[in-house]
Amino acid sequence: MASDAFDVYLNGKLIDTVFASVGSYDYQEMKKSLVEHDGYNPSIEVKAKKQSVNARKEKKTMTKAEEKKIDKKVESLYYQRCSGIQINIMDIGAVFKVGKAAALAGLSDEQIGNEIFNFVQTIRKN
Repeated sequence: MASDAFDVYLNGKLIDTVFASVGSYDYQEMKKSLVEHDGYNPSIEVKAKKQSVNARKEKKTMTKAEEKKIDKKVESLYYQRCSGIQINIMDIGAVFKVGKAAALAGLSDEQIGNEIFNFVQTIRKN
């Protein structure tokens, strides 16, 4: 069964990696579950780690048109959520990589936008 992985940080230090069925949690829902159900410290930070196994397989079989559609979605969500945030031009590829991985994992547009925004917060210049 395919799963999404989430890294759990406390005070900037990786303390755990947890897994959930693909698309069943975004990082915010995962944090809430870890704190309320599993007793984790409320100060934890949760980040989506990597795309699902199924998403990696899908990527290998995508047509150019499908790739272009995802690129346009990621670009649109990036501008909607991150307009006015300065980043190094060399980081644009990494932003798209995060967005594509989220899209391929089957996340909703809102969740993809959140993943992009959260990543941009880690590399922003202003």
